[in-house]
Amino acid sequence: MRSFWDVSGSFTPMAIVLIPIAVAINAGLHFITVFLNLPIYLDTIGTILAAILAGPWVAAVAGILTNVVVGLVTTPTYIPYAITNAAIGITAGVLVYFGFYRHWWTAAIAGLILPLVGTVISAPITVVVFGGATGAGSDVVTAFFLASGSKLVAAVLKATFITALADKMISSIIAYAVARNIPVSYAAKFPGITRDHQAPVA
Repeated sequence: MRSFWDVSGSFTPMAIVLIPIAVAINAGLHFITVFLNLPIYLDTIGTILAAILAGPWVAAVAGILTNVVVGLVTTPTYIPYAITNAAIGITAGVLVYFGFYRHWWTAAIAGLILPLVGTVISAPITVVVFGGATGAGSDVVTAFFLASGSKLVAAVLKATFITALADKMISSIIAYAVARNIPVSYAAKFPGITRDHQAPVA
């Protein structure tokens, strides 16, 4: 049985193939939300799915590559948040390890935990690097809190958490649903901790 922290053992051929698929899912949904100017991103569904199927390290790589690709193609401001996407992947992997993706409702609980990680990492980047605004749909929420009298840091923290809460809740449940419907024979080819810990795709 592969150790949870075995980095080299995580990157099997199937896991490597999964990475560009996860990046494509993340980037595609990101472009859609940007086009519609939505206050959510949906850019970690592929990252969470990679965590379920292949563990935290594969998910972290998928998360980093997502932000680099999107940043180079359309949105340079996206690149500094690569660390956030990687942290989401690692956290999701840990949550999978502890059984949070065995049922839809535990996946929803995971969707309550992931925003905490995202907020702690993303908010300082938004304030320090971009002065509180990045041109994303979440800036509307930040502007609301600023208009309500909140200081910049507080406004960004609250806006980041609120948007991340909705985003990660939706993303977590969708990733669970996709993983849940992958045939067992196919899912078994991945090195995921799901198989070791009897998650729904095992």
